[in-house]
Amino acid sequence: MPETIPQIRPSFNRSLRLETRPELLSADTGALVQREMMDRCGLIDWLTERLHDPRHPSSIRYPLSDLLRTRLLLLGQGWRDQSDADRLRQDPSLRVASESRRGTAALEEGHGLASQPTLSRLLDTLSRKQNLQVLHEAVTELACRRIEMMEGRRRKKGKPRKQRRKNRMFLDVDGLPVEVHGRQPGSQWSGYYRQRMYLGLVASCGETGDLIDGELFPGASYLGNKALKLTLRAVDRCRGRLCGSMIVRMDAGFPEPGLLQGLESRSVPYIARIRKNEVLDRMARPYLTQPAERVANEPPRVWFHELTYQAESWDRARRVVLVVVEQPGELYPDHFWLLTSLSPKRCDAQELLRTYRRRGKAEGHMGELMDVLDPALSSVSRPKTHYRGKKLTPEPKPEALTETGVRPHNEARFLLNLLAYGILHLGRVLMERATRRGWSLRRFHERVLRVASRVLRQGRRLIFVVSRRETDWKRLWRRLERVSWAPG
Repeated sequence: MPETIPQIRPSFNRSLRLETRPELLSADTGALVQREMMDRCGLIDWLTERLHDPRHPSSIRYPLSDLLRTRLLLLGQGWRDQSDADRLRQDPSLRVASESRRGTAALEEGHGLASQPTLSRLLDTLSRKQNLQVLHEAVTELACRRIEMMEGRRRKKGKPRKQRRKNRMFLDVDGLPVEVHGRQPGSQWSGYYRQRMYLGLVASCGETGDLIDGELFPGASYLGNKALKLTLRAVDRCRGRLCGSMIVRMDAGFPEPGLLQGLESRSVPYIARIRKNEVLDRMARPYLTQPAERVANEPPRVWFHELTYQAESWDRARRVVLVVVEQPGELYPDHFWLLTSLSPKRCDAQELLRTYRRRGKAEGHMGELMDVLDPALSSVSRPKTHYRGKKLTPEPKPEALTETGVRPHNEARFLLNLLAYGILHLGRVLMERATRRGWSLRRFHERVLRVASRVLRQGRRLIFVVSRRETDWKRLWRRLERVSWAPG
């Protein structure tokens, strides 16, 4: 069999030879796992039913469902830049996983993944206002379906809906910095993070690791007055479907009057840290006296003081808890304030602090999103000027090159990354159930998704041959066959 290039002989070992052969090889066999999980939860079908595709039917080569699969598969496999699509156009695993057609049609000659310009125009479609709204809903829908499939929070067949088990859910709201390179329209320099960036606002369920919703803002934005819409939207979508009761946890800076009143009007409790000010410092001063002498090797002591506080912008006084924490080796203890709508009888000060500190799980999951997917939001929209070699008439308006046009593109990218995270999180939870031990998203990505294979054709069958040592695959597929989402 002739080789396309001469053999390569490494100098460190003359017995080695490197050569290329016309075989079907793939380093992204995990795309098949991703496709199976997408079909199990019905995400792509849900999206294509609701997204508006402005393309003329006669001009469509790649259906919208195939384009969505391609973009999510590339993100899940770690290919964050759209320019990677051209290099991976002939990868057999990605071609088969993204195709709507069955059999060996995906590997036909002259047919590959959508090109980079085609995927860029997909962003033009998704960045339309009505489609962005669908993407927001899709993030919540994917999280709900994942929890319903895996956590058993659905009514069983034949039982009345009112007998469904009621669960309590913690909704964590926090900011997520996403760095950009260059002066991208809509991005800003943040003095706090010391980088040029967009600032994402994410609502998540910290206990389960699911991302509920997200939104994108310029880097120097103050999120306190922007969290109202996203938080109340997430509460309305999840409460009743996933849980009977919900508690919202927020960091300092988020408790704004509108958000507090909105949660209270919906009878949704909240726990938040509030920033110190002169009034709170005066209130705390009597409780910051020198503590009694501590016993050697005793852990730092914590004191709680129940008070009420009303800021100038608040309509009424609310319960606040002063938490005084002993600092070994320091003359004075440290302190901070917690704000809550829970009564002391329902949640005392110690339980309040323990509940608030559990929001660190949500921060850990958002850290995994940035570590594994590393969203690339440096998007500059370029309107399509040619089609099949012919210049379009009339020429498209260059309004997409302005900040108004670029920010929706980057928000669509951000939401696609949240969807890709949701798919990987589903696989990670399946592996945890199969192996009965914890799995980080990074470990799942490297050990399950980035698997190499050789593709064999046998008539109308395709066989992906992986190493016998890939035992994680067998465990995952066994567990994956047990789950499937269906309308209740």
